[in-house]
Amino acid sequence: EPRVLLLDEPTRSLDPLSARRFREFLRSEIARGQGCTVLLATHSSEEAMELCDRVGVLDKGRLLALGTTSELARRFGDQRYLIWTRSPRHPALRSLATQGRIAEIAIEPAEDAGWSCVQVGIPGGLDGAERTLDYLKCAGMDVARFERATMTLADLIDRVITSERREAMPS
Repeated sequence: EPRVLLLDEPTRSLDPLSARRFREFLRSEIARGQGCTVLLATHSSEEAMELCDRVGVLDKGRLLALGTTSELARRFGDQRYLIWTRSPRHPALRSLATQGRIAEIAIEPAEDAGWSCVQVGIPGGLDGAERTLDYLKCAGMDVARFERATMTLADLIDRVITSERREAMPS
């Protein structure tokens, strides 16, 4: 019954179902049941997001960031939203982009009965998202869903490392 358990890529050679069962065992029996701290080295986004209370981002042996995935996403991520619409090239989107109220429009092709998914960056947190949605609806754009996009761990790690390198560059 160790107080700290160090694991290096523990599910690397396991099939997906066995890996899931192993993570459930670690969480319920070892971490919660025995109160053991589990320090896990992994390259699996799914494993880190599902299992870890806190994530540390290492680059070349240096700890660049430490926190929950949601804390790190707020700190290093941008506010990405998914807008499900039948009019992905609606003039209201272009207008918001021109005004600088949204950034980087990415359109996924229509799949479900003509609905497309438009991914945009919206600054200003939830208030910015509310203003954007209100503007789109007032402009007559059909919106079936409007939701915050989840950032993958790989995206998060890339943002942390990129941010650190930018800060380290001489002015």
